[in-house]
Formats: sequence, structure tokens, C-alpha cells
Amino acid sequence: MSSFDNELRVITWNVTGLMSSASYLSDILTEGDIDVCGLSEHWLTPNNLFFMDSISSDFDYFGKCDNSNRSKGGVAIMWNKRLSHRVVPIDVDDDRIVGIQMQISSTEHMFIFQVYLPCVNHS
Repeated sequence: MSSFDNELRVITWNVTGLMSSASYLSDILTEGDIDVCGLSEHWLTPNNLFFMDSISSDFDYFGKCDNSNRSKGGVAIMWNKRLSHRVVPIDVDDDRIVGIQMQISSTEHMFIFQVYLPCVNHS
């Protein structure tokens, strides 16, 4: 595998409800030529996490929902499908953390995590 020579465009967004912000996210991913996007507070439940498929056909994703099964919290990472052969999702046993391992050369990997931290009045 050749070295990862291009710059990597990464964004994070506390989206505060993905369903109401999906068109904005789609535009940002396309117009910003984004490679990796971390999302927190997507507010999707396990039954509607598939909604991530509708954001952009050019992106794959790995996401988790709040364990309480309510429409709050949730984290996800999206990556452009042209990088999919370099990306392995990392399953962390926590509903507030998702990660990916990206191979950037034959011997080097980059790790990207999206974390949703609790507010000050939450344990």
C-alpha cells in the first residue's frame, strides 16, 4: 500500500439532532470535500440509526446510540467511501465513544475518536 499523501480533511460537529440537520451536513460533506466527520448528539435510536445512510451515498459510518434507547446523545464517525479500504471501525464498550483506525501507510495507522462528554451536572 502506498503512503497516504493527501491532506486529510476532518470535522467534528455536535449536531444536536441529525434529522433536522441532515441537509446541512450533506452540504458540508460535499462542499468542504470532507474525508472524516465526527458527530455527537445525533439523537438517533437504534431503530433509526440507518438514517445515517441517507446523508450521503459517498460516506460510510459507524455509530452508537444512547444506551437508554431514548432520542438523545449518540456518537458517530463518517468517512468518505474512497477511504473505506483504509478504515476499520473500533468498537469501544461505551455508548459515548466511537473510533476508527485508518491505515496511512503500510506500517502506520491513525486513530480517530469521537467522544460525547457528559455535561457538568451528569455523572
